[in-house]
Amino acid sequence: MEALVEDGLAWLAAATTFTVLSIIFCFASVFLVNWSAAQQVKRIRLLFLKAVLRQDMAWYDTDVSFNFASRMSEDLVNLSSGMGEKLAIASNLLGSAFACIIMSIVLNWRAALAGLCVAPLTCAAVVMFLSYQTKFSMLQMDAMSKAGKHVEEVLRSVRTVVAFEGETNEINRYKNLLEVAKKYGYRRALYRGLGAGFNFLLIYIAVAIVLAYGVQLLMEEFYLPLDQRKYTLGRLYSIMQCFNLGLKSVAYYIPHAETFATAKGAAANIFKILDLNPRIDGLSKSGLAPRHVKGEISLENVTFSYPSRPEMKVGSKGFLSECESW
Repeated sequence: MEALVEDGLAWLAAATTFTVLSIIFCFASVFLVNWSAAQQVKRIRLLFLKAVLRQDMAWYDTDVSFNFASRMSEDLVNLSSGMGEKLAIASNLLGSAFACIIMSIVLNWRAALAGLCVAPLTCAAVVMFLSYQTKFSMLQMDAMSKAGKHVEEVLRSVRTVVAFEGETNEINRYKNLLEVAKKYGYRRALYRGLGAGFNFLLIYIAVAIVLAYGVQLLMEEFYLPLDQRKYTLGRLYSIMQCFNLGLKSVAYYIPHAETFATAKGAAANIFKILDLNPRIDGLSKSGLAPRHVKGEISLENVTFSYPSRPEMKVGSKGFLSECESW
């Protein structure tokens, strides 16, 4: 009885120590990852603002999907979520899955390899469903950006819309744009549910395989003396629990993987703007920039067209203008 009490106290001390250490390390990991994400998003926000300001007027005239408010708020928030605490939680889940699989192999490699036959299907399902979620997440954010830009245009010319009684038409256009975003959101949710359900199905299949093959291994050593048995019922139960916890960690990782897919789509939209090189860079310091220009400027037979309507020439007969600079 005393030995049992001593073992219980030792287990309690070990469990308390590991619990306290786990709380400390989890807090530190989440805090550091969130701090790092905040610093990166702050720098990306400044670079994004600079990249938008350096674009020429042709880009503003032709790009119909860009919405500055949506990109600066929604996309950067999604990007921050993918680099923040979700990253620490997902790393914890994947680490737990890897540790459980290694432990099951150490306990009995034959039963563990039998259960690991579903691992390729699990990896393939995660990759396939994540690719679909990333695709529809990007399409949904683009559709929401177009809807937001439509609202900005209507509010900017609200007097004209009211004067021509176009409120109903503009509301219908906005609803149609939101319907597109809702359609992509439904598809993303569908693939998320299919991925989670398929992975839980693979969990039960793996546990059933381990149970069936483990019972067969037990029966092979059933008539051997106890001291000669290498495989026991306790090891079978431990392997089943390792597979259950490990594959469930992979299944719990999928919702966080959707966050990473959304962050990937948001990052693609942001870095697409960051990588744009305008033909006329207003923030560039290269070239000559004289402080004083004195003389006369003469414009003769000047015609041009707007980037959004290149087929329509403005000033077909040509402009003629003269001015004196000081």
